[in-house]
Amino acid sequence: MPSFGDPLKEECVEQYKFLFHVAGLPPLLHIKSLEAEPVGENKYQITAEVQNQGWLATYVTRNAQKIRRDYPIAARIDVTGGKLVEGKPVENIGHILGRLSYVRTWGDGLDASTKTVKWIVETSGDAPSSVTVEAWAHKAGKDERTITLNE
Repeated sequence: MPSFGDPLKEECVEQYKFLFHVAGLPPLLHIKSLEAEPVGENKYQITAEVQNQGWLATYVTRNAQKIRRDYPIAARIDVTGGKLVEGKPVENIGHILGRLSYVRTWGDGLDASTKTVKWIVETSGDAPSSVTVEAWAHKAGKDERTITLNE
């Protein structure tokens, strides 16, 4: 009597590999870096570098752009123990291409996987202040990072 388990097992393994590959394609937001640079007395320039670690762009398909379902990335800053001096509390930073879109430009040294957002904040004296930056997109998730100033 023939055994039908081995071909079925092989097919299941191949389907699993394919589905695992597809699951890794969507856009995935990540705050690659968050830095504070002094620019004056109790003033800091906050720089956040937002990265798409997925293979697809944050709008996923060009058709989403055509039908206006391409919700852009938003970056929000929250200052504890200080105030925002320059920039908006929530910045619209548009879209970031995925690795699939810019793989041909890697040889040229170009990196289209990141966008940079900058704000100026002022702390309220010598007490430690903190800055939290959150980036989110409808189809790419969200990430959050915090740094402490005046330590």
